[in-house]
Amino acid sequence: MTTSASSSATTTAAQKLPEYFTQLQKVLERDKAAALSELRSLMQNLEHIKTIVRSQQSHVKPGGPLETFEVQQLSRRCDQAERRAGEQDSIEIVRRSTRFLR
Repeated sequence: MTTSASSSATTTAAQKLPEYFTQLQKVLERDKAAALSELRSLMQNLEHIKTIVRSQQSHVKPGGPLETFEVQQLSRRCDQAERRAGEQDSIEIVRRSTRFLR
């Protein structure tokens, strides 16, 4: 390539730069708008979740009553639930226990 041909190619490329930067700016602005829209949506969803959690927490009473039960009764209930579920639901209840001292 001759010096004049090289110079001409450089000039042509340089002449395309303003259009390139104009297009780049448009693309970046579009991407920024899309990211901001997504961020706004995520923030709204987060606020919605916070509202739900606050609502649920308002129903919880600190230091509320504890449920007590007999281990044998719980075991019988598990047996009954397992029989009702049967093989169709593929529920398996596994019991591992040691004898409790009284």
